[in-house]
Parts: sequence; structure tokens; C-alpha cells
Amino acid sequence: MPYYKATLAGGVSQHEPVIVYHLGLNVHPNPDKKSTDSWGEGIHLAKTIKATWGYVPDATEIYEAEAGVILGEDDDKIRVSYCWLTRLIPKEEWVTELEQAKADAERQAKEREILKGIKPPPICGMEWLENHRGDITWDDWNKQTLEVSSDRHKITISAKLKRKDLKIILAGMR
Repeated sequence: MPYYKATLAGGVSQHEPVIVYHLGLNVHPNPDKKSTDSWGEGIHLAKTIKATWGYVPDATEIYEAEAGVILGEDDDKIRVSYCWLTRLIPKEEWVTELEQAKADAERQAKEREILKGIKPPPICGMEWLENHRGDITWDDWNKQTLEVSSDRHKITISAKLKRKDLKIILAGMR
């Protein structure tokens, strides 16, 4: 399984600028061999190119890597005391993927902010909205309605209805 090492220009480590990575064998000067945590002293390799962006957002180089003995691991990365960098991946191979990952992250952050600002919770419920946030538009959002009826009245409540108006309508339905 290939792993990926992202660096700044010239192979410089973003988190430990005294370390400069190069093609071939790379050995960390002081890895923590006691801990099994994915963080800590050692060489950190991402499991996907997309994951490299989360750890080195200013990366200008990404290398394909083979891991030495794995000291720690989580869902996105591993930590090793040494590795082989086998290939400098041409920027055109990875830049589109990272740009898409950045755009997706920005969109998701914006959506979370929008959802946090919805008070009271929408008629459809926050869980439904969270599950469908990518496939509805603001027009869809504004068209949602709820029909309420009693023996004498029938009203339609929409997302545009003000809370005070809703209270007045519901009080009149008694």
C-alpha cells in the first residue's frame, strides 16, 4: 500500500523544518518508539493524497512512500521511524484532487454555519436537513410547508412564516 508524504518546497518538513526529505531512505532522528499514538515524534505519512492536505495545507511537494515499521496509526495517517520516498508525484497529478478537497471542506464548513443559524429547527427536522443538505436548494427550503387542520380550520405553515404569526394562527384554531 502506498503512503504519501507532503512537504514544503525542497522537501522541507512543515512541522519540523530542520528535517528535509528526499527520494530514497529517510530516517527520523529521534522517533518515539514507546508510544503507539499516531501523533508524536516520527515521520507521518498520509494514507491518501487528500489526507495530506489536512496535515500540510501549504504543501508544494507530495511523495509516494513505502513505510518502515509502523509505530502508530489512525484513520488518515501512520507514524514511522523511517520510510522510503519512492517518487515525487508531479503536481498536476495531485493539485486537482487537493483543490476539490479544499472546495468540499469550505462548502461543508459554510453549510454547518448555515445549519447552526437555523432557529427554530426547520419543519422538516434538523436530521433530515443534515442528510439532504447537498440535494436541496434555498428555493426548496423556502417552499417547504406543513398543513395543520382542526375540525373548523385548515392552515398551511411555511418556512417564511414568522414565529409570532404562527402563534396567532394556532391560537385562533382553538
